[in-house]
Amino acid sequence: MWAFYYIYSTYIVPSAKHQSGTDHLTVPVPVSKPYILLSESTPAEGTAVWMSCGLENGTGPIHYTWEQESYSGLVTTLAESNSSVLNITWVTRNHTGWYRCLARNEVNQQRSDRIWVDVLYGPDMPLIHATAYSVTENGYSVLEKGNVSLMCQASSNPPSRYFWLYNNSEIFSGPQLTIMRIMRTHTGNYVCQAENANLTTRSKKTITLTVFYPPDGAPSCSILSVNNYTDVALSCSWVGGFPPPTLKWTPYENGYNGRTTTNITLIRPGPHTANNSVFICYGSHVALNVNQSCSSRAWLPYGEPQCSANSSSSNEYLMLSCSWEGGFPRALLWWVSSSGDMQGTSEENSNILVLRSSANYSGKTFVCHAKHPLAIQSSQCIIKLEAPVLMTQRSEISAFEGSDAQLTCILSKHYPAVKEITWYNNMKQKVGDKTKKYNVQQAAGWSNLTVRETVGTVDSGQYWCSATNAVGGTEIPVTLLVIMPVSKPYILQTDSSPVEGTPVWMHCVVENGTGPIHYTWEQESYSGLVTTLAESNSSVLIITWVTRNHTGWYRCLARNEVNQQRSDRIWVDVLYGPDLPQIDVTAYSVTERGYTVLEKGNVSLMCQAESNPASRYLWFYNNSQVDTGPQLTITKVLRVQVGYYACLALNTYLNTRSKKTISLSVYYPPDGGPSCSILPVNNYTDLALFCSWVGGFPPATLNWSPYVNGVSTQGIDNATRIQPGPDTANNSVFFCYGTHVALSVNQNCSTTTRLPYGEPHCIAYTTRNNEYLMLSCSWEGGFPRALLWWVSSSGDMQGTSEENSNILVLRSSANYSGKAFVCHAKHPLAKESKQCVVNLEAPVLMTRQSVVSVYEGNDVELTCILIKNYPAVTEITWYNNLKQNVGDTPKKYILQQAAAWSNLTVRETDSRVDSGQYWCSAANAVGGTEIPILLRVMKYPMPPNVTITKITYSSRQRTDVTVEWQIQIDGDITGFFIERQRLPGPVGRSDIDPLWQKVAVDLEPSTRSYQINNLDPTGKYAFRVTAVNQRTVGNPSEVKSPGNPPFRAYPAVIAATIGGMLVVTIPTVLLFLYVVRNRNNIPRLHDMLFGRQNSQSRENVNIPEDEVVEGGGADSVQGEGSSSLPGQ
Repeated sequence: MWAFYYIYSTYIVPSAKHQSGTDHLTVPVPVSKPYILLSESTPAEGTAVWMSCGLENGTGPIHYTWEQESYSGLVTTLAESNSSVLNITWVTRNHTGWYRCLARNEVNQQRSDRIWVDVLYGPDMPLIHATAYSVTENGYSVLEKGNVSLMCQASSNPPSRYFWLYNNSEIFSGPQLTIMRIMRTHTGNYVCQAENANLTTRSKKTITLTVFYPPDGAPSCSILSVNNYTDVALSCSWVGGFPPPTLKWTPYENGYNGRTTTNITLIRPGPHTANNSVFICYGSHVALNVNQSCSSRAWLPYGEPQCSANSSSSNEYLMLSCSWEGGFPRALLWWVSSSGDMQGTSEENSNILVLRSSANYSGKTFVCHAKHPLAIQSSQCIIKLEAPVLMTQRSEISAFEGSDAQLTCILSKHYPAVKEITWYNNMKQKVGDKTKKYNVQQAAGWSNLTVRETVGTVDSGQYWCSATNAVGGTEIPVTLLVIMPVSKPYILQTDSSPVEGTPVWMHCVVENGTGPIHYTWEQESYSGLVTTLAESNSSVLIITWVTRNHTGWYRCLARNEVNQQRSDRIWVDVLYGPDLPQIDVTAYSVTERGYTVLEKGNVSLMCQAESNPASRYLWFYNNSQVDTGPQLTITKVLRVQVGYYACLALNTYLNTRSKKTISLSVYYPPDGGPSCSILPVNNYTDLALFCSWVGGFPPATLNWSPYVNGVSTQGIDNATRIQPGPDTANNSVFFCYGTHVALSVNQNCSTTTRLPYGEPHCIAYTTRNNEYLMLSCSWEGGFPRALLWWVSSSGDMQGTSEENSNILVLRSSANYSGKAFVCHAKHPLAKESKQCVVNLEAPVLMTRQSVVSVYEGNDVELTCILIKNYPAVTEITWYNNLKQNVGDTPKKYILQQAAAWSNLTVRETDSRVDSGQYWCSAANAVGGTEIPILLRVMKYPMPPNVTITKITYSSRQRTDVTVEWQIQIDGDITGFFIERQRLPGPVGRSDIDPLWQKVAVDLEPSTRSYQINNLDPTGKYAFRVTAVNQRTVGNPSEVKSPGNPPFRAYPAVIAATIGGMLVVTIPTVLLFLYVVRNRNNIPRLHDMLFGRQNSQSRENVNIPEDEVVEGGGADSVQGEGSSSLPGQ
């Protein structure tokens, strides 16, 4: 460290002169003993220090020498010059020592007393010495459960304090950290932190401590199959410990073997490895004295692979199982189908292939292949799948009614095994649900079903024998015939009163009788004629479409090889109808569309429809019921009765209906007269004269007059004529004449053409939120109405064309600013089109002042002016200095708006809250803008400080306090406020209020005293006064507590004494003179009247007993418990 010394010239020249004429005498003064002035006796390393060698006397020039004495007593000369100041610009620890200066002139020399300079420095980077097992690149390593000592040293003055941290947590203080029986959990970063308490500086050094510990237990051995199960891999692992252990296999043969840590793998050829070979893995660790080992044995599985096939309980899945148990490592097994494709996945030890049941597997074979590393070739086993095949001894069995019958079923082949042979009766129901009726006997390859106490009507029929496994199923029928004669039949029918067109079946029921049974059906009509309808072996007669002709008596005849029987007859009544009604009308005339009559004539309508039972009739007029019965009569028919008349025939039993509708027309003339109108045509270049006379029947005939060049269409109800527009004069009148067969006099109407007034008018406006821009164009008046359309400045048509007025709606965009839109207007009477133009402008804002200043507490007004915009801006928006819309806080801000300006008033400004940049914003549909206005809220000047000159209780009751104060200097003041604080009272009181409370506010600026009333006489209080200038609050005055008032009874006592003395002057004077002259004889009476000589007859009232005078020491505080509060 280098030090730089700067020399300053200082001359002390004491001299004595005697002047006589022109001669001068100079007397040299010897130097006095110097003394040293030092800027800092304990400087910090790196700072600057100066020393000054001071002299009381001495004639210059004076030469100064600076010397330093080290710890060892070595004296070194630092500097020699005419300067008395030694300046060290960069102090180092080497500057610590004794310093003295030597001053000499031409008369003598003197050496100062030495002074000690103690340089503070450090701490330097600590050095850590560790007693460890070994030193690694990352730090130190130790053995678990050993002892470790860490010693930390760092140069420092004053000496360092040391703290040890483990993983950033403090664990010890002191230079040496000792860890007894260290554990592996103590591994981590250890930090020594050295601190210089005087300089509040620190430094630290970090080391890493690693604990060596062995892994738990012993190595773990295993043998795995590798290289597609052709070789074996000897795997040895010993996890844990630090550093990792070293592993090695023995014996060593062909294959890879190498020393490694944590785990080791040895690859050996499988077929070259003998069965039941034993291999040993040895493990060693630096923390263990004895090696650890493990062993493993390789051996082949027993016998050959075993295969089997099974199915799930519901035969939903087929499961092929293959196993080759035993062996180490375990053998690998996989399934291959008859096509050579691998099925499923390969598994070790056992492999179950699950297949969804399918008949496609029947007759197929599956091969299970098994591979073991110690076997030269793979082994296999084969499964062939077969669906079950059934057969029976007899396919048909006969039995007499009431005896038992036995049915037999035999299973010839199947794999996987069929779990059960199932029987179904002649109703295809499983017989196992009816054990009282049926008895089933089962064995591995056959099953018998016994039907007990056979009944011909119940048990005859086809029975089924069924067997199923996972690859298929089969069933075979066995017919049981129970022989018996036929009984008298009876007929069951679906409906005795069928509806025409529906199907009907009749069943000839024979409760007993052995088939085959022959059935004959007969029908007997109303006249008694019997007809044979059908003969067959079927007991059912089906009529697929019943007609009204099938009404009559029916019976059936049943016969077999034993006998025949005829049933009783039954009646079948076929319901039908109603058919489509027929309507007969007495009308004026018949047309293609119906019937016509003259207004106020009479009409009769008659309706008929076939039906069983007979029909009911309802009449409807235009879907509203008007009458019941087959005949409807209308007298004096009117035009309002024109419409559709419907006859509805109802079959109430079948709830069916049919309907016939006719149209009835009434001739009548149209009301009033024709109606005229003019429409534009041919792109608004021509006029279409349109005339209509709606109403009446038949329609009226129309004709235009006068006729001018153009196209005219004459017709009924309406007539249209095309009139050239430019050739038609303004205010032209046209007439339309109408005639009707029911009228004797023609009717007419007229219409007038005219141009719109003036020129087209255009305006632009926006929606409330400026989302859309609307351009409005109108050219009102005129007949027919004019056509208007908008065109952009680029010449493209915008929107659609409209008549009379056209509003173009555009989505707001700044791209429209400065653009023009043209509205074109076209009228047939005008030879050329007219137009009006709209120019769009985004708003532009300006302000009177960009920077506005105001004193805190006052209101301030900011102004924003809108100089141009179109369409008009609906609102000017203001944002405060926080970029918040001022409309959300109406109590703080006041807005004034006009069409082209807006004022924002900020109320009761606050410098901390309201100062900043405010924004005035305006937007219309074609753009927006905003300008900033900077508001500077300035604080009022700080008021002068206040000094309390006097504070006393107003009375001995201590309930009122009078405070007097003065200001230290003149300044701006708008008022004062007084604060009170309650001080701690006697021990045990809980009424202490440490907070300052305002007891007087808004005092006039001229006020210099104030009385505070209603105080607790038992409490102790402190007060302070603060000056206020508008909203700027000054510094509080010093804190003072009130003193007791002076004793004011002395004047009254003196007045009373003087009055009494005036009354008894003479006796009293004589008594006093007597006592004075004889004070030695009567000392007690003398002392009683005059008191002792040193007594004080009056109390000094100049200083209140309890007044507190700051800085006056203990004697300046009088009275009870009065005190000044330091720091308040």
